[in-house]
Amino acid sequence: MEETRLDRIEKMLESYGTMIIDIEQRNAAAIAAINEIVTRAERANEAAHERFAEEDKRLLTAQILMNGAMQKMALAMEETTAKLDALIDTVDGIIRPKHPS
Repeated sequence: MEETRLDRIEKMLESYGTMIIDIEQRNAAAIAAINEIVTRAERANEAAHERFAEEDKRLLTAQILMNGAMQKMALAMEETTAKLDALIDTVDGIIRPKHPS
């Protein structure tokens, strides 16, 4: 018996329905894969942000310590300069006799 036009149309619709279901399943799998990639990227970003925050804190601490050390060094240089000036004055007084005017 020969297929009727209606039978052929029904087969085509069933075939299209099967194709649509297959496409929907592939799309769902692709969306799930994309979501997994996005989730991994978000986790990596959070971890990088935490590492950055920790490094920023360490750098700030180092900067504060360095500023303190530089202030101490500036004070020490001022003291050394004052002592050297006094020494130079003393040596000048010994080496260069004062001439009476």
